[in-house]
Amino acid sequence: MPPRVSVVVLNWNGIKYTLKCIDSLKKQSFKNFEIIIVDNGSAKDNSVELLKKVKGIRLVLNEKNLGFAGGHNVGAKHSAATDYIAILNNDTTVSGNWLRELVAAMDKHPELGEAESKILNKYYEREYRFDYYGTPTHLLFLTEYDFKVDESKYVPMFSTSGAAMIYRKKLVEQPFDSDYFMYHEDSYLGWLLRLKGYGAAVIPSAEVYHEGEATIKSVKGMSSFFTYLGERNRITNLFIFYSPVTLIKLIPLLLLTTVFINLYDFKKIPVRLKSYLWLLFHIPKIMSKRSKIQAQRKVPDSKITLFMSAKLFEVKYFSNPAAKIIATALNSFSFIYCRLLGIKSVEFNRKEAGFG
Repeated sequence: MPPRVSVVVLNWNGIKYTLKCIDSLKKQSFKNFEIIIVDNGSAKDNSVELLKKVKGIRLVLNEKNLGFAGGHNVGAKHSAATDYIAILNNDTTVSGNWLRELVAAMDKHPELGEAESKILNKYYEREYRFDYYGTPTHLLFLTEYDFKVDESKYVPMFSTSGAAMIYRKKLVEQPFDSDYFMYHEDSYLGWLLRLKGYGAAVIPSAEVYHEGEATIKSVKGMSSFFTYLGERNRITNLFIFYSPVTLIKLIPLLLLTTVFINLYDFKKIPVRLKSYLWLLFHIPKIMSKRSKIQAQRKVPDSKITLFMSAKLFEVKYFSNPAAKIIATALNSFSFIYCRLLGIKSVEFNRKEAGFG
């Protein structure tokens, strides 16, 4: 009898985390699932040697590092699940009822295309803690909800985090665009599911304990590469998912934020310039992606942007006092701009978004 769920965990030179993750999965109260471990070309530790000794998993070996997106696409191809695929960072451990709570929520709410766990992050702290509920801006910058949410059902989101989530297998052939490698690939999946008419939510009862970017922190000298991917993939999503009308409305805000970001973080201008040049020289590829995405559209942008924030920035993330003042002013401008142009946003349309 095939499992209902495949849990895919990607490993890349992170065996000390992956073994702990597997151990927590084996203690789940929900039993009808398989564990797929995809090794993404580990060569700097003894990951493959140790994983081959682990019982109760399906091990898939990639010859090279395909990134988060490509690696998980490989995992999805090997799934034998009938209903769902869950994605879990290798630097996480899960609560005993984690998968049971996610599956129960998805079974109960057919309007959801994906659901996210409640992630308690450790980072450099001594204890795990939940940071906040949030959603991206219309330009895909992270922001926090400025209002209380009701955890009794589920918390609506624009999309879920790839660190710990579950999605309906039947809705997509593969979860991510492999060209993304990493960063904003989870926004890609969430936006695609919303285009198809499905929602996303956090399930508060499904708790996950996250070490916090353990893989990235272990890669020295790669921050420029990550900045490049983040900027390139973020803007690619805007160009392939928005309708022409919405995109035209948002272009002024995109230009405004691009100028501000580069002035604030001027040391990384060369890296971001590289991402902008990639976009410029790959217009045919972007248009091809856009055509494939838009062919799957079932709902208008107005049903999607109401889960996004009209902010441009989360002000508290800036350390420079002058930058905070400017970011606050830009946010005020964006609120007025979105109101005038009729761009639905979570701040203006809470009830429609499901916040009561």
